[in-house]
Amino acid sequence: MEIERKFLLAAPPDPGHPVLSAARRVQLEQIYLSVGPAGEERIRHWRCGDTERFFHTLLTPLRPGVRTIDEREIGPEAYARLRRRGDPGRQPVVKERWLFDWRGRLFELDIIREPASRACRILEVQLDKERQQVSLPEFLLIDREVTGHPAFSNADIARG
Repeated sequence: MEIERKFLLAAPPDPGHPVLSAARRVQLEQIYLSVGPAGEERIRHWRCGDTERFFHTLLTPLRPGVRTIDEREIGPEAYARLRRRGDPGRQPVVKERWLFDWRGRLFELDIIREPASRACRILEVQLDKERQQVSLPEFLLIDREVTGHPAFSNADIARG
C-alpha cells in the first residue's frame, strides 16, 4: 500500500540549492494502458545515467492519497510490446524525477515536460501513516497541496 501526499510548486526549483544539487535524477517515460474507476495499468521506462529499467504496474485506488501498487520489472522487449497497447486517449508522460532526502524523509520532485500542455512541477512524499505530519522543504515554493485532486494525477496529465 502506498500513502502519498502531493504538492504543486509555484515556481521552478533552484537546481543549485545544496539539497537539489545532490539529488539523484531519473528520466521517466510513463505510458497508460488502461485507466478506469477500478484502477490503472501503466508501464514505465526508467533511466538514470547508463542504467535503464522497465516496469509494468497495476494501481488500485483505496481513497485519496492511498492506493495499492502491484509492480514488476519487465524487459525492454515486453515494454515495447506493451507500449503498443497504450491508451489512445492518453499521451506519454515524460518527466525528470529528482529524489532527495529532507529531514529523514525521501521526496520526489517531478518536473513534468510532456505533454507540454500539462507541464508542471509536483513534489511527492511517501508516508507511513495517513495522518502523518510532514515537514516540507523550505527551499521550494509550494503553491498548494493537490493530493487526491484528479487533475494532478499522472493519468489525467497524460490526457494532455
